Amino acid sequence: MQRSRGEDEQIAKPDSDGNRADISMLYARHLPELRRLVYGICGNGDLADDALQTAFARAVESGGPDKQESAKAWLFRVAVNEAISAKRRTKREKSHREQLGRHSGAGGAFLPDDSLIRGEVALRVRQLLSQLPRDEQQILRLRVYDDLKFREIAEMLRIPLGTVLTRARRALERLRNQLSDLKLHE
Repeated sequence: MQRSRGEDEQIAKPDSDGNRADISMLYARHLPELRRLVYGICGNGDLADDALQTAFARAVESGGPDKQESAKAWLFRVAVNEAISAKRRTKREKSHREQLGRHSGAGGAFLPDDSLIRGEVALRVRQLLSQLPRDEQQILRLRVYDDLKFREIAEMLRIPLGTVLTRARRALERLRNQLSDLKLHE
């Protein structure tokens, strides 16, 4: 059943109390189209379902589209962004597994204490990351864990690209200074 653009825009408008209309209704209405689109990006049903679930959670957290944007267009943008991020994460994880496989092959096996050292370093980095100012933490997490480009982070957070770059540089400098006592080697 074809819905008019006016119906989607109506869903996105705040009600008299200033609350956003039910995003789940919008999501359910467009789920078949969303699933096809996200599956086309991910190329994998399980990954597509995970991306849709995360996209829905993010859509609910954000509270809905701005007044200027069609609710359907907004929902599709959230889903596409999450599908792209999920695909990037999967690609990066695969690359890491392959790299680990190469290093643990016949000539380059890790010594037991190498994995302990790596674990300790990873724990320390996570602890230091959690001590950074919230805005710097958020940018580093989006860049490292979600594999977003700085431009995408700026758009997502609705702040200037220069601000994103400055916060990222400042956060990395803080981490580098805190980790300067470690003797990291390849």
